Amino acid sequence: MTPEEYRRRQAAITATLRAALAPLVRTLRGRPSQAQWAAFLDAAYPAIYRARVASWQLAADFYAAQRRAQLAPAPSRETSRRDATTPPTSGEDASREESRERLTPVNGARDETPEVPRRNYPPRALAAAYRPLRARLDALDEDEPPPATVVESAVRVAERHARDAGREAVVDAARHDPAALGYARRALSGNPCAFCLMLVSRGPVYKDSSAALLRDGSGEPYHDGCSCVAVPVFNRQAWPGREEAGQLEAEWRRSGGTLAEWRRHLDGQRHQQTTGDSETSTAS
Repeated sequence: MTPEEYRRRQAAITATLRAALAPLVRTLRGRPSQAQWAAFLDAAYPAIYRARVASWQLAADFYAAQRRAQLAPAPSRETSRRDATTPPTSGEDASREESRERLTPVNGARDETPEVPRRNYPPRALAAAYRPLRARLDALDEDEPPPATVVESAVRVAERHARDAGREAVVDAARHDPAALGYARRALSGNPCAFCLMLVSRGPVYKDSSAALLRDGSGEPYHDGCSCVAVPVFNRQAWPGREEAGQLEAEWRRSGGTLAEWRRHLDGQRHQQTTGDSETSTAS
């Protein structure tokens, strides 16, 4: 499973959550009573919890797939020549070969993906996250329906909580896996923000402080609406997103090395791209 496929499947999970949660938020009214608010939280929690479990399970599958892909030994020239002259195997032979590949030792140990931890998500976590929503509802007139912006904000909070379960799974698994070096952040949306691209430019976050080439990994915040994913790193020279991170790091240094300068740099790039697209459209 590639990071791109992983993100697409995560998007399907949050789309299902959005379809379930948005109508629920629309039933709220201005200045809800404590009983009404508690009923909303009780109704919203199961949908978000289910999405988190699905996100975690998908992340566990993604982690295992990346572990196999990055730790797989590169084929030698002799292997390539042998593969070119070896007749096709039967389905049974192929199955036995796949089983042998899964059990091939990696760095002296069997390539067995460790259990991926799943963090607790108590109802109080949702209640705390939705305090700003309650405040916005209390600012409305009594029985006034929530504006579309309030509904969208509430849904985006829930989507972040669902995605975070997958991000946490990758990060926690990498920290406990002896074969993992760490993890990296990838921005796979069409228009990532400057803050996300700054974090992508840092490259891998190594779990061993003695091997930390860039950062120590404390605190990897994700904002509402963020579609970044965490990618495990097992091979310094061959992890998905390595070239992109290197290019962004070089741009970060050229921009001046501060977030404000980075934002100006990216705004300039996007302005040039927009201008170029407009000129191309006019010429055609």
